[in-house]
Amino acid sequence: MCVLTNLKKVQLKANRCAPNSHGLTIQKIIAVFLFLAAAFSVHAQQRVWGVTGDPNSVDYAGWSVEENNIQMKLLKELGATHYRIAFHDATHPESKRIFNLIHASANAEGIKLLPIIFTTPRPEMTYQENYQRGYDEGVAWARHVREIKPDGTVAYKVSHWELGNETSNAKVEKDGRKIPMFRLVDQPGKRADGSDPRDWDEAPEFKGQAFPAMAGVLRGLYWGIKDTYGTAEVKILFGDVWRGFGYVERIATEGGINFFPGDILSWHWYTPSFGGFSQEFTNQWGVTRSPYNYAASIRPGITPPGTKIDIWMTEVGREDCPLDAAAGCAPPKVGGSAMNRWNPDGNWELQSQEMSKLLQELLSPNVPQVKGIFAYELYDKYLDKLPYSLRAETYPEFTSQGFYGLVQRTRTYPRLAADMEDYVKKPVFYTFGSFARNYR
Repeated sequence: MCVLTNLKKVQLKANRCAPNSHGLTIQKIIAVFLFLAAAFSVHAQQRVWGVTGDPNSVDYAGWSVEENNIQMKLLKELGATHYRIAFHDATHPESKRIFNLIHASANAEGIKLLPIIFTTPRPEMTYQENYQRGYDEGVAWARHVREIKPDGTVAYKVSHWELGNETSNAKVEKDGRKIPMFRLVDQPGKRADGSDPRDWDEAPEFKGQAFPAMAGVLRGLYWGIKDTYGTAEVKILFGDVWRGFGYVERIATEGGINFFPGDILSWHWYTPSFGGFSQEFTNQWGVTRSPYNYAASIRPGITPPGTKIDIWMTEVGREDCPLDAAAGCAPPKVGGSAMNRWNPDGNWELQSQEMSKLLQELLSPNVPQVKGIFAYELYDKYLDKLPYSLRAETYPEFTSQGFYGLVQRTRTYPRLAADMEDYVKKPVFYTFGSFARNYR
């Protein structure tokens, strides 16, 4: 099966509409119905509040039942309804067991899971081969969450899925090295920020292969889930980070097919590094728009022109530069409560204040299509609080990832117990929770 097949299905369904005896076309009747439904949903739809976590990390205690239960109780206290977490591919020996464990804990507390699933693209393969790999992965996960009720009806434990995480940063292994698939290209005397499709190119090692491979996997995942669910309700998220709107457009238009592989746009935003989500900027091509304007103009899935997409901000938090960074907030950036890499617990209150400012912007009338907000992340990553020399040598990728949490873990490592007394709720925990409970 390929995407074109599904495009043809949509076209065929549209061609079945014919005038009725009253001179009204079925299309018009459907249009009126959809308009009324949409108008009602503006008032009926609740905003989604969630938290992103990383239970694959040792800081989340390896998916023990006790630890899962603690995480869900913290989410419930916050007023969050969703927990966004990443899984290995469906063939990984631990994936299904881990999902079952955490779903049981989440279900007991009324928390919905937003699983992140992905299959690493293989640039050496064709578009169709990558599509099939993604499709098989989507089918495998959808089947795993399917359950047969006593009355014989079919239900699914997951209503929303997310495809990958910041895939513009994806790396694949070649010749023993992990190589980024994509790169930004500066114009002479200017700087690419990712907001325009012309900003993006494939790594020289994957010239002409990277975008087809990534688009194939993502479209395959999308249709694997959709085809398995059939008529059951399911929504799929896809997106990126900062100003990666040009990357998303490249994926959506790859192969001459105008298809964004998602029903909801997932986006990540950190302040003050990224600036305001509704604040205009001018890119290297002279185009002036706000990030929100870029995001809101993306068309979901296979839908008519003008269809508005819901936006879920699936990672929000505080990120800043080390105090010794060059002007322009040059990397490496430091997140959460950290003032800088050498003073990680410098100012918890600043993290809370920054979160409050960002949430106020995301709740304003200036960004009406923002329908979901997820804090990043539930816990500080305790492993990052090892002595910096050891951390940098053993875990170089963690140099700035340790301090985003709403909750700080005990400093004793390894942890001696998994109980609430070993967890310190930072000021940002109460700030985010206040917004989540009061702004539905």
